[in-house]
Amino acid sequence: MTIKVLRFFALGLLVTALALAAGCKGGDKPADGSEKTGDAAATPTTPPATAPSAPPAEAPGTASGEGSLAPPPGGAPTPGAPKGAPPTPPPPIAPSGPPAQVVAKVNGHSITRGELDFAVSGMAQGRVPPEQHAEFRRSVLNSLIDQELVYQKAVASKVDVTPAEVDASLAKVRQNFPNQKAFEEELAKDGMTLATVSTMFRHNMIIDKYIKNNVVGNVKVSQQDEAQFYQQNLDKMKHPEQVRASHILLRATKDAPADQKTAQKAKAEEALAKARSGSDFAALAKEYSQDPGSAQRGGDLGYFEKGKMVPPFDQAAFSLKVGAISDVVETDFGYHIIKVTDHRPEGVTPIDDVRPRIHEYLANEKVKGEVQKMTEGLRKQAKIEVTL
Repeated sequence: MTIKVLRFFALGLLVTALALAAGCKGGDKPADGSEKTGDAAATPTTPPATAPSAPPAEAPGTASGEGSLAPPPGGAPTPGAPKGAPPTPPPPIAPSGPPAQVVAKVNGHSITRGELDFAVSGMAQGRVPPEQHAEFRRSVLNSLIDQELVYQKAVASKVDVTPAEVDASLAKVRQNFPNQKAFEEELAKDGMTLATVSTMFRHNMIIDKYIKNNVVGNVKVSQQDEAQFYQQNLDKMKHPEQVRASHILLRATKDAPADQKTAQKAKAEEALAKARSGSDFAALAKEYSQDPGSAQRGGDLGYFEKGKMVPPFDQAAFSLKVGAISDVVETDFGYHIIKVTDHRPEGVTPIDDVRPRIHEYLANEKVKGEVQKMTEGLRKQAKIEVTL
């Protein structure tokens, strides 16, 4: 886990929702609702969505997990770069002044340039074109102002979180680092300390609790809403030929020591023998698989189309009949055993397969709309000074 994940967690629900609602560029999701593959948004195993198709852009996708079979991140080299040179990363949105400089005041509360830079860095993730940097910074600052307005409203409404709740949230992030020292070193790279992160978490947890108590619970999405959305977006519900597969992964990178690769392949052969002798594949995946994104689901990767997985895995999965189990398949991630559990020809996804995601998408849209109305009302009553 990188500090980018920490940034998103700490920034909270409101900043992200309002930034998207304000039309910030660079974070859109593809039309099929899944996480992007092959770019900076993909992680090394992002299991494909369990539903074969999805609502239009900005509909919720599946959560990225560590260890995916999606092709590794990367892009085209810069024109004129030597052949084989790594892609040139997009320029960061650089700070433009002293961190302590006040860029806005909300009812007397200061928002500093350092806070703005931290938020911009976390939300941009290097995906905002240089010509949009200034506009993006203003959008993020507006989101921070709205966040502060809701925080002040929440505090006035006696919403609070306990130190234990904050510690529990921090512990979830901390467990993704090898030790406490590594966690604090990662924070220090962004000029953060445990104290400042704890304050940030508390701030955003109070906002989240207020929104959940006063907005989320009041949002209703009916089956009629879902059906209407489905009919209006039938073109988005089409899917190509797909398979649904489960796998067992024994990790071994291509540059791993030979003895490690031999040992991992032997474990894969052992698991394969048990699978072919009748042992439950899901139970074997939970026992053997080293893919945290799928192991606890019995190895299930959901449905995916051709080209979504790395080539050796892709070829093996689409060559198997339903119920068949592959030989050991080697990829850059290690050794896989693949079992195909379903095969779908090209067609339109039934509504029941996408209904949960449609419901989530529509609910999120309604929450965003209600939060926007709330902040618009709070702005009318607030004293806001912007010096950016």
